Amino acid sequence: MDRQTLVEHRDRWVQDRAPTAARLTRLDAAEQSLYADLVTDRFGEGVRLEQERIDWAWASERLSAAASGC
Repeated sequence: MDRQTLVEHRDRWVQDRAPTAARLTRLDAAEQSLYADLVTDRFGEGVRLEQERIDWAWASERLSAAASGC
């Protein structure tokens, strides 16, 4: 997940009661930065955004833009 997706869906965040701090080795630099912010509770305690809660219209717009090269 990218930072924009997380921030744009603040109203859909839930609290993860058992968050992990596992080492994730396949994230790019931006994803690593966001993960570090989540693990250290920069956005709040145990912030989690489940992919099912992402607004479909919002995601569809971004997928269309990416496909068209915008």
